[in-house]
Amino acid sequence: MLHESSPLPLNIAQTIICILTSYCWSLFDDAQLANACFMQYTAKQPTSAQQPSTQPQTVREFQWQRYWATNPLQKIVEEQGFTSLSPTDRRTYLNLTLARNPREVEKLSKKGQRELWKQLSEANIPLRSAPRPEDNQWGSDKNGRDIGDYSLEEYAAYKKKNFRLRELELESRIFKDHRKWASLGTKNSLTGEGYTVSQDDVEAEKHRRQEMAFLNEELYGTRTETVAQDPDWDDVVPIPQAEPEGALASIAYPEDYAEGTGWSSILLSWGNH
Repeated sequence: MLHESSPLPLNIAQTIICILTSYCWSLFDDAQLANACFMQYTAKQPTSAQQPSTQPQTVREFQWQRYWATNPLQKIVEEQGFTSLSPTDRRTYLNLTLARNPREVEKLSKKGQRELWKQLSEANIPLRSAPRPEDNQWGSDKNGRDIGDYSLEEYAAYKKKNFRLRELELESRIFKDHRKWASLGTKNSLTGEGYTVSQDDVEAEKHRRQEMAFLNEELYGTRTETVAQDPDWDDVVPIPQAEPEGALASIAYPEDYAEGTGWSSILLSWGNH
């Protein structure tokens, strides 16, 4: 962790608060789904004497189940048609469609709005709808498998790793900014003291990046260069391994070889100056 001996300047603190706020909101929907999947998975399973379970087996099934639970009349309309609804349900269906469009509701008179909400209240139907699932909305994992086909247990584990990676990325970003402020001699606007980054901070960042590299490869199959995991090399840019123009046949260098050559090239170039 970074030293906390001197608080951040107000403008920097506000920036970090904005970053954290944006970060938390970006996680909100995913966290809801991951937590719901986990709770669904860990729920008490029915005994053999009970009715067979109709619990969803995949994330896709779970999302559709949530959607239909908040749109029971829509399910009937899509499967059997609008005319299959009773006169009362038809009215409820149309009123619900209207109620989910606030701008249209505002066009009604006060009396019309009261009657609308009264009818929906008597119908005892969910007013809010869960998001309708879309094809391929979950994306694919590093093996090309559709994440929507994950079991609830698999998805909960996947999102736990994903949340951890995002947390580490945010901490790493703060470390880089903190070190930049230290190099620029930025002073705390409240105490007047300069920022410092200790060797312990650098070691903590090194371990943080190693965990990030592991998670990136585990989740996305993305390989992180070994040197890039060391904060001491942040200001060094390797020379990429490239074939000369007009080469008759390009060589497919292994990743490890290309990485090593890139760093060797920059070190050699230093020796020539």
